[in-house]
This record gives sequence, structure tokens and C-alpha cells, in this order.
Amino acid sequence: MPITVTVDGFLSISVPAFPTTNINAAEATVLEPAGKLKIISNLNNWYIRVHSVNGGLVMYSAGMGPAYSLPYTIAISGLIDDTKLDSDVESASQSATALAGNEYTIKLRFGPSATFITAGDYSDTIVITLSVR
Repeated sequence: MPITVTVDGFLSISVPAFPTTNINAAEATVLEPAGKLKIISNLNNWYIRVHSVNGGLVMYSAGMGPAYSLPYTIAISGLIDDTKLDSDVESASQSATALAGNEYTIKLRFGPSATFITAGDYSDTIVITLSVR
């Protein structure tokens, strides 16, 4: 007697809220870890895409334009090397995770800057998308 079983695909991502941090604009500041990304999947060929709303810049809260911004890079252990976010970045295709999922450390690197940065609050929004090829 033949038996047929269908297993549904499962794809899950948990992204942390990034902490607020104080940085020294005169030298590079590395925020490590900025959080841990958790992915659970029974599918092969999944990947992540990382998008920065401000093109890899944290922008001064008063909205004074690119002159009042600070560039940063992102690294996600095992998925994305330290890279600028001036355009979307994708990881290579990955295999199914362990049953409990895999965690990936997120690092952010700010600066350095050739000039003093205006004191105040700066922000950006990072969008991390999980998909299957």
C-alpha cells in the first residue's frame, strides 16, 4: 500500500530591535553585537536581502540633508560580510536550518568621519527580507 505525505515549507525570521548607541564621530565605532537575527526554515535555497531606507546613512533627525549624515556598514555573521548599504545586499543561498533555527550576529560599523559630526540623533531604517530562490 503506497503512502504519500506532503510536508509544507516553513520559513521564519526574527529581527531584533537595534539598540540606541553613542558613537565617537572622530573614529570608527563598531556596535557588536547589534542584535541576533534568527532564521528557521525547512527549505533549501533561502536567502536574506538587506535594504537601507537612507542608502546606508544614518541621517540627522532635523532632516538637514546628506551633509548631516554618517555612513555605516553592516555584517551578519555567515551571511553578509561587512558591506555598505548604498544598494540592496543579498546573501548567498542557504540550506535548511536546524530545527531550533540558526542565529546570526549583526554588527554595525559607523564612521570614521573626516569632519566633526553635528551632535544630535541620527537614524535609518533597515529592512531584512527572507525569501527562497
